[in-house]
Amino acid sequence: MPSKAIRVPEELWPRRGGWRGRVVSVLKKPGDRVSRGEPVVEVEIEKAVLVIESPYDGVVSEVLVSQGSPVEPGSELMRVDVVGEG
Repeated sequence: MPSKAIRVPEELWPRRGGWRGRVVSVLKKPGDRVSRGEPVVEVEIEKAVLVIESPYDGVVSEVLVSQGSPVEPGSELMRVDVVGEG
């Protein structure tokens, strides 16, 4: 099974240079199954909380952030062993 990264989507980020957010909560841990569209991490930016969803079906292999971690557009949040690819 190939491992793929779940990242902070750049298209959801406010259009300001250099702005960072922080992880509010990590909803999955290694070994958890995830489905496409399922929330996996919540990130606070400015006055909003973005819910980051998994773009893959698979199993979480690694979580790369924790509550309070700083993030920016494109930051890797976790890796998923993708089911049905490879």
